[in-house]
Amino acid sequence: MTDNTTASQARTKKGMIKAFIIVGVILLILFGSIFGFNAFIGSKKSEIKSNWKMQPIVISAEKAKSLTWTPYIDATGSATAIQSINVSAQTSGLVSAIHFKSGQNVKKGEVLFTLDSAELQAQLKQAQADEALKKITYKRDAELYKTKAVSQQTLDTSEADYAAAKATTEGSQASINYTIIRAPFSGKIGIRNISLGGFFQQGDTAATLDTISPIFIDFTVSGDSLAQVKPGQEVEVFADTRPDKVFKGKVVALNSRISENTRALEVRAELENKDQEIFPGMFLTIHLMLPEQNKVISVPQTSINYTLYGVTIYVLSPVMDKNGKQETASYNIQSDPTHLVRTQDKVYIAKSVPVTVGTLNGKLASIDSGIKAGDLVVNSGQLKLKDGVRVTIDNKYMPVVK
Repeated sequence: MTDNTTASQARTKKGMIKAFIIVGVILLILFGSIFGFNAFIGSKKSEIKSNWKMQPIVISAEKAKSLTWTPYIDATGSATAIQSINVSAQTSGLVSAIHFKSGQNVKKGEVLFTLDSAELQAQLKQAQADEALKKITYKRDAELYKTKAVSQQTLDTSEADYAAAKATTEGSQASINYTIIRAPFSGKIGIRNISLGGFFQQGDTAATLDTISPIFIDFTVSGDSLAQVKPGQEVEVFADTRPDKVFKGKVVALNSRISENTRALEVRAELENKDQEIFPGMFLTIHLMLPEQNKVISVPQTSINYTLYGVTIYVLSPVMDKNGKQETASYNIQSDPTHLVRTQDKVYIAKSVPVTVGTLNGKLASIDSGIKAGDLVVNSGQLKLKDGVRVTIDNKYMPVVK
């Protein structure tokens, strides 16, 4: 009994040892497979990472150009009528006739409106009658004086009475003339403020009258620009009402002093304004044209980067392969890292170059130093760039530069 039990226990112990050995082998195989798989994945990731190509940044670019440059001083101003008045009268009365329409062009001396003059006409007739009587008396006394029938005093009195009567007649005629209001100069009349039969008070405004063809353009420039401004200089004028049109004129006068408050110089130009598209009081943008410059390096203003560290422009250099040809873009995509996308887009390296900016002209800027004509410069997309990054060019959305 005892021997059988001992033998049974020995067999059980051997079976357990064998089972442990089998389990251990299985675990070793399992963990070995896991570690081997992880090592394989890690090696593949390292391989992908070492071969990973980022997609180049897409920007727009164009070459810096050498241009004939016409710089200008940018200013704002307003239009001023060469002559301007509020049409009024030197007397009061009822409006008897109106001879103009609102917005009409009138000539110098043209009758604009008249006031009722019936009473004045009656006074004129009375004055004319009195003048005629005094004239007869004076002539008769002059004849009698020749025969000494009247004294010198009588003759002098009749002569003075005749002169006074004549003056009264002229005064009455002048009063009547004051009721006929004429245009003192040629121009464009404004909105009518009177009506037939209405009482016009001396000093009231019947309408405005302005000479607007030609017209003055008044603007200011900084005092340090005084040496660049002179009479006869050309100006280009732009109005919001006609953004597609450039009005051209010439400087006719400079103010005799610079403002102590603004340190600015008042300048007056004149333009023809044949079509009367510029009105007095209109806000205008003025370009005071400066002498022409040749061979000026110019770039779009959008190419210029203003930073705390200075003014720069990104210049592009082509990336060349070992065969001396420019590389084309190839890159891996995030959704399928093992897939390499190849394109025909040429690859460039972007480099930030310090520059000195000269003058501005529309949407262009002149560059005094830092780049040369023919350099390929970035004109949009700079916020994505830093020195040494690879880029490709797509000018589909390039800013419009004029």
